[in-house]
Amino acid sequence: MRPPERGAARAAAPAVDHHRLGYLALFVAVVLGRLPTALGTGLGRDPDAWRIHLAGRITADSGTYTPSRPPGYPAMEVLAGALQGLPWEVAAVLTSLASAVAVVAFAALARDLGVRSWPLVGAGLAVTNVVWVNGTAFMDHTWALAALGCALLAARRCRPGVAGALVGLAVAFRPSSAAAATALAVVVVLVPWWSLRRALVLAAAAAAVAVAFFAVPLATYGPELISAAPEPFQLERTVRLLVAGPGGVPGAVGLALVAGVAAVRWLRGGRPDLGERVWLLALTASIAVQLAAFLLLPVDAGYLMPAVAMTWVLVGLLLERVELGVLAGAALAGSLVPGLLIPSVLEVDADRRHTLAETTAMVAAIEQLPPGALVVTRGRLPQLLSLARADVPPGIDPAGTAARVTLAGGQEVTYAYRAGDADRRWVYRLPGVSGAPPHLPVLPL
Repeated sequence: MRPPERGAARAAAPAVDHHRLGYLALFVAVVLGRLPTALGTGLGRDPDAWRIHLAGRITADSGTYTPSRPPGYPAMEVLAGALQGLPWEVAAVLTSLASAVAVVAFAALARDLGVRSWPLVGAGLAVTNVVWVNGTAFMDHTWALAALGCALLAARRCRPGVAGALVGLAVAFRPSSAAAATALAVVVVLVPWWSLRRALVLAAAAAAVAVAFFAVPLATYGPELISAAPEPFQLERTVRLLVAGPGGVPGAVGLALVAGVAAVRWLRGGRPDLGERVWLLALTASIAVQLAAFLLLPVDAGYLMPAVAMTWVLVGLLLERVELGVLAGAALAGSLVPGLLIPSVLEVDADRRHTLAETTAMVAAIEQLPPGALVVTRGRLPQLLSLARADVPPGIDPAGTAARVTLAGGQEVTYAYRAGDADRRWVYRLPGVSGAPPHLPVLPL
């Protein structure tokens, strides 16, 4: 189906005004649902969230760009720099707002594609485990998803410049967003409205924004920054992340059930109206590309968030209202029911609160040690350095084996134990730390 010309879209604007209240209600509901698990939990459990904070602080204090991790996440790091000195809750609440923007954008896209039950698409996406959990942590997944969802919506509404700029922003938040943006490439190629000139406007805007954000990182570290180390393929981990990560076991079972119902109806000739077939193809192709890319780095279900959002738009096109309701209920159960391969939202919240309190106690205990004492922290180091307000030198990777920082009181914290540390007088390891010699005494809390 050919999208309307810009003039036609403007003429039809008054007819869609009544949907704005629905979008607003969905936005408010998502934010209110996120706040209880966003307040009082710091930046989240993932060490990368604290690495982002540290990168922003180091860059803001020193004036020298420091990436949070390869291949660089400059938009996220700029945001972290702007939030320095503010309470942790500000970053968490802003991420909740970004999560609500993402949900509304994909729900609006579903509505523009003719999905009458678009509120169920938005609600289902909002309560899907991986989207809910990442919507309350200061990670790049959610911010990139918001930019990507708005880019797809802008493309559907025939705004090539805006769509391109938002794609560039999504890539600047999270470079892997380029894989999800393949949906736009399919639309540009197959929809007649997208002339060569309009396609070039989109591409130019995307390149301009991405280059603007990556210019300083590339000038500082060179092209070698743009790299990623592939993880060895592990079948069990990959299946768990693909099946249980996005929606939990209830979500996966619900998807299987409604897919079976839809297949039976399809075979009997009761095919639902597919509406925008090009967009159906575009979203399917993008999901396939994302899954292929995911197999190279299957370390976090958060990588799948764009694919999850696009899947919700697809099921909105393919399923009936009742089936969408069942699927949304299954997704909600996948977020709230504990103990089914992945932790529930409430379990994640409890773990974040416990970890924040525990790390705060660790900082206090380290500060009581004599100057020159050394503590091996492993993956806890980024959060510990953030809570201790440590002076971290530019260029250091707080989750790298070479990371070693001296605190204000003269105590040292290190990611890894070295052979030369055997001669030191006071050497400890944090409770539960693996990868450190077992003979090291545990830091007394």
